[in-house]
Order: sequence, then C-alpha cells, then structure tokens
Amino acid sequence: MNSALIRRGRIVLVNATRHLMVPLENLGAAWLVVVFRDGAAQWGAFVGTQIVVGLMVHFLSWGNKDWLLRRAAEEPAAMGRLWQGALWARARFLPVALLIVLFQGHDPVTFVWVALWILAAFLVQSFDAPILITRRFKTAIAIEMVAFAAVVVVLMQPADLGASTVIRAWAVGALVRASLLLLTLIKRLGMGFGLVVEPRYFAAAAPFFLLGLSGMLQSKMDLYMANLFLDDPEVGRYQVIVNTFIMLQAGGAFLVVPFAKTLYRAKEAVVAAFARSVWLIGVGITGVGISGAWVLLNGIYHFGLGLPWFVLGALLVLPVFGYAPRVYRLFGAGRERAVVVISLVGAGVNLVVSVMLLKTFGAIGALMGSVVSQWLTLGLILIPWDHSSKGAVVCSGDSNSSFGSR
Repeated sequence: MNSALIRRGRIVLVNATRHLMVPLENLGAAWLVVVFRDGAAQWGAFVGTQIVVGLMVHFLSWGNKDWLLRRAAEEPAAMGRLWQGALWARARFLPVALLIVLFQGHDPVTFVWVALWILAAFLVQSFDAPILITRRFKTAIAIEMVAFAAVVVVLMQPADLGASTVIRAWAVGALVRASLLLLTLIKRLGMGFGLVVEPRYFAAAAPFFLLGLSGMLQSKMDLYMANLFLDDPEVGRYQVIVNTFIMLQAGGAFLVVPFAKTLYRAKEAVVAAFARSVWLIGVGITGVGISGAWVLLNGIYHFGLGLPWFVLGALLVLPVFGYAPRVYRLFGAGRERAVVVISLVGAGVNLVVSVMLLKTFGAIGALMGSVVSQWLTLGLILIPWDHSSKGAVVCSGDSNSSFGSR
C-alpha cells in the first residue's frame, strides 16, 4: 500500500513539475526582457499577441485533452486512431485562426512567426493527453527545458530588442517543443495522412471546451482588460505580477488531483473534512508563497510593489484552496453546467470590476477585479445545488454535495 502511494505521489509530483514549468519559463523570459534587457515596453507589446495566440489555440484545441482521456480509457488500443481523428477534425479550422491573426496588423515577417507559433502550439497542445496516458512526464520536462533554452538563445541575440523579437523567440520555442514531442510520440500514435476525421467529435468534446473556456476567461479577464486600457510597460509588469500569483493558485489543484477518484465517491462529511484540510494547508502555502512573491517581484524584478499588492495577491490565491476540493464532487454528479455558469459569472464580474477600478486605481484595480471574482466564485460554489430536471441546475436547501470550478 505504502509503495503504491509513494509511486502515485511521484507521478503526481513529476506531472505537477511539468505543468509548473510553463509559468516559470514565462517568468524567466519576462525577467530577461524586462530587467536584463530593459524592455518592459517590448514585453508589454508582446503580451497582446500572446493573449491572441492563447485564445486561438484554446479554441483550436476544443477540449481534445479531456475528450481523448475519456475515450482512450474506454478504448485503450484505439488511442492513436482517436488522437488522429480529433487532430484532423480541429486542423480544418487552422486557416480561420490564421486569418484572424492577419488582421492584427503585424508586418509580414512577424505574421509568419505568429502563424508558425500557432501551428506549433496547436500541435503541442494535442500531445497533452498522450503524455498523460503514456506518463512520459520526464521526457516532456526535458523537452520543455530544451525549448526554453531555444527561447533564451533568441532573446539574448545582440540585435535591438523589439516585440517582434520576443514573438520570434516564442515561436522558435514552440517549434522546438512540437518537433521533439512529435519525434517522441509518433511511434505510439502513428500519423495517418488519410485525414480521417473523428465523427461527432465537436459535439462530444464541446462540454470540455466550454469548461476550459469559462475557467480561462474567469482567471484572465483582468489581464485582458489591462491589455486594453494600460500602456505597454504597465501591461508587461502586470502580466508578470498576476502570473506569479496564479502560479501559487495551482497549489490547490496539485493538492486535490491525487484524491480525485475518492472525491467522486466520498460522502459529504468526508469531502468537508478533506476541504478543511486543504484550506489549512492552503493558508500555509499562501503565506510562504506570497513571501516568495515579494522576493521575486521586488528583489529580482525590482518592481517596488507596496504591501497592498501582496495583500491582494494573498486574497487572490486563498479562495482556490476553498473550492478546489469541491469540483470533483460536482463532476461526479454530472453538474458540469454549473461549473460553466459560475465561471462565466465570475468572468463577467471580473470584467466589470476590473474596468471600473482600472480607470480609478490603474493596474492594481485589475487585480482587485480578479480578487472580487475569486471570492464570488467561492461563495457561489459553497451554495448547495441540486438538479430539478435533467440538464438544469438549481439551488436547493438540501444537497449531498457541493462543487467548485476551474
């Protein structure tokens, strides 16, 4: 029993490390541009393109990771065929994404780099489920390190630094990542060129897409609004700040994921006790993490942030530890629609409050909007919910489970 738990714990730890590498790489690259090369404005200008690419890739992914995880569990021997069918189904919309980017106003060379970035990121995202299924976590971490090294090499070139240089660096990193993942997994997945599309894929994967989209909008709406209302140096600085706090939020998911199957079946009393434990651990993680954030943002980035920023950062992080344990109870009860509704409400509140406070307080106003959204989400999640009819979710005074989002 102990050896099985240790083995499972190692798998979770290595996978968590893989997921943390992406925000850590973003912070490392931001330091190279903002501090080492004194390019805050260039990084801020790059953030706008990064937001667009992120949205395009999310739409192009269309929930394929969770869809493939579920289908591959039902048909393990068909993983390669399922992966290819979903890939070709989604690939048909790549020209639409590239057409949207064409209207972003980039010069021809930069447009080509953005297009390559989207194509590579689309392929990289397609490998998320196969990596989880085959547990090639260490290989994926090594690939991430090589890809980030490629980004650093481009950013450290002696040429004048501009937003186009940062875009090129990100595109090169994505191309290296995609190429190495393809070489690593191609034998397991195969690569059929018959362009056979998985039937009814978009309808089957739509719930997963909506869950991901609503969560992304909720967590990033403040950054989107900051990108619209602030100048480039402020946007670049705010992105680094909020990404630091969001990285601490990931601790909630890492604490809960190993117990997901148990939470699906456990009684409410067990879930409540587990949730209290996660909350207490989360308070400790938040305290230590915010102290680390102060060292990072003021000692390494030299942002000179005052105490209010870190108080708000703590308030942004804490709610996740409150509602993370509930999400699997909701999913186990088939209440995914409630997650989408709550996340969209949170995104709407984040948008409205961020815009209002941005005009009054500047960048810190966007962070306030995200904090309000997170605590509202926690409050909504703690409300008892129940189904009054199939496909509808309504509040109830008596329920055996609660739920969470993101």
